[in-house]
Amino acid sequence: MEDNVQQRQNMTRTKSIQERLAEFAEETRQEAAGLPDGKERDELLKKVQRAETASEIETWRNPPELPPKLRAQIFEARRNRTRPTSFRSPSSFLSLAAIGD
Repeated sequence: MEDNVQQRQNMTRTKSIQERLAEFAEETRQEAAGLPDGKERDELLKKVQRAETASEIETWRNPPELPPKLRAQIFEARRNRTRPTSFRSPSSFLSLAAIGD
């Protein structure tokens, strides 16, 4: 089982999370369209809504307009659970604000 997890972690993804979520939402929306009104259809539409929300949150977390170097630093920091070196701590902003007074 650990080998399967390792293989999945080493695989290179060809599609972004937003693309995969959009595909899932579209497929699920089409599936729901073929069902009559009821609990099963409502559950599928809730899944569509969750996928769209997850895609929006991912865009907020990793905006496409970030420079590639900063994006790589953020990705590495998330993986290591540390803060990227280009980020300033809140205390450094406070000291900069005090200088301006």
